[in-house]
Amino acid sequence: YYSERFFMRTKINGINCSGMKVVDVENLMKEKIEKYSVTIQSDNIDDEVIHVEEFGLEYKSVDAVAKAMKVQNAFAWPTALFRQNNLAAKINFNYNRLKLYDIISELSCMKEEYQVPAIASTVVLNGEQFEVTSESQGTVVDVDKLRMRILDCATYLDSEVAMREDKCYVEPKFYAESEEVLAAVTAMNS
Repeated sequence: YYSERFFMRTKINGINCSGMKVVDVENLMKEKIEKYSVTIQSDNIDDEVIHVEEFGLEYKSVDAVAKAMKVQNAFAWPTALFRQNNLAAKINFNYNRLKLYDIISELSCMKEEYQVPAIASTVVLNGEQFEVTSESQGTVVDVDKLRMRILDCATYLDSEVAMREDKCYVEPKFYAESEEVLAAVTAMNS
């Protein structure tokens, strides 16, 4: 039975696939992708939602689910009674790259009034000696990182992009704890 069906308590990319055949899981993933959306969480702006139909994302069947089945040892099914079996399968898809860039360019976080540049840490003279100033995080969006994160979310059916946490903002060039900054302040104070 389990040579062609997933064990009970099996999830692939968070989708319950218990007792399902590969073809059933493929159909379920296609259905999930058709209804999929991702929420963009930006600093100081309300969350925004992108729906896949907006940029033509379509599920493309590959062997990822079949490979997940091959990893499963059919004779080890009793172990599935006592543990959750969480698997990850890379979902392949087609999408319209230009439409995705258009959607990203229309997000509120892309508006000029929300684009605050990051400020790098620097070395300043404080009376008698030099010291390091702290960097300041900005909200200028790194469009390529955001696009890649959105596609990564779709690949594994994640539903959120947390802009700061996912490093989708342009980072300061130097941080207060950067080797270059610390070396500079040490050299200047010598």
